[in-house]
Amino acid sequence: RWTFTDDCGNSSGVDQFIDIFDNTITCEFDTPEDLECNTSGNFIGIEADSDFGPVTYQWDMTDCDGFITSDPTASGVFFTVGYTTQNFSVTITDAVGCERVCSISLICEKDRNDASSSLQSGLTDGVLVAAPNPATDRLVVTYGGWQERPVQVGIYSPLGQEVFRQQVDYWTPDGLTIDTEKLPAGTYLLRLDSDGEVPLTEQIVILH
Repeated sequence: RWTFTDDCGNSSGVDQFIDIFDNTITCEFDTPEDLECNTSGNFIGIEADSDFGPVTYQWDMTDCDGFITSDPTASGVFFTVGYTTQNFSVTITDAVGCERVCSISLICEKDRNDASSSLQSGLTDGVLVAAPNPATDRLVVTYGGWQERPVQVGIYSPLGQEVFRQQVDYWTPDGLTIDTEKLPAGTYLLRLDSDGEVPLTEQIVILH
């Protein structure tokens, strides 16, 4: 209650009533049974409930190399996953304005035939090798196929930004040595392309 009094002694008052609602929002995630690294078209959903009418959603992915590919305000979203742990958060708001943030982290399964499983085995036909990994000042990229063919080597940030590109006119068993000192520390995606071939990818980590 507020009371107002002027210099002549006249007064008036006003009352304000505030209703406080308990936050009754609950949530439960519906996660994919199998999540493979470096894949798209994955789906995750959430079931939310509140005593105060319908709810709205706002999805986010943080500190990871994946991204949402569908409407982030729906109860479920499609997403593309990279190689790191995928961190999801959903802000749920009910009809009276109460909010609850529900979070979950998913770890993807890397293909056993992925090149990362052969980093210690050296050069092998059909295997992309990036070593040392993590790298500090240099990264040696080798691949036993595509001999004497033009190969494009690229490095991409988790957001898809290209940070390195080099065209090799004739690919050799020695591969390519990349100076990584100028790249910020972090997790990246290494990609090799050659005309008519399926691109090769490998997750790399740069430390300084």
